[in-house]
Amino acid sequence: MRKNDTKSLMKKALVDLLCKKKFLEITVTDVVNKANVARASFYRSYSSIDQILDDIFNELKIKIHTKVFPLVFNGTDEMRQNALKELFTLIRDKDIVFADFLPDNVSLLTSRFEKELSSLNQNNNKISYKYTPLVNL
Repeated sequence: MRKNDTKSLMKKALVDLLCKKKFLEITVTDVVNKANVARASFYRSYSSIDQILDDIFNELKIKIHTKVFPLVFNGTDEMRQNALKELFTLIRDKDIVFADFLPDNVSLLTSRFEKELSSLNQNNNKISYKYTPLVNL
């Protein structure tokens, strides 16, 4: 199996586990068992479960920056609505259904994702200002 396939399986496994367990209780063993990959494969790709989450957020950040932000900047209500639709499509395409996450995980992930977005936007307040209402839905 290729490294990217293994990483995808582990990301999917983590998302599934977030629906059943608190993030801080999820172990490497949980992830590799759920993904049906060898423990050595985990450590070839990641040094911690946090890195899987970072990978997921980085993919979302890139897609939001390239697909959603341009729609937000158009300035029309229709374009902002399209940006929201695009955001939800990105989330759905990543098989992330936040409603299924345990409440503790939703709080942790929301806080972490807001930090990721702010790092993406630290040099551009216009993006942060226009995008913040979308994050707080």
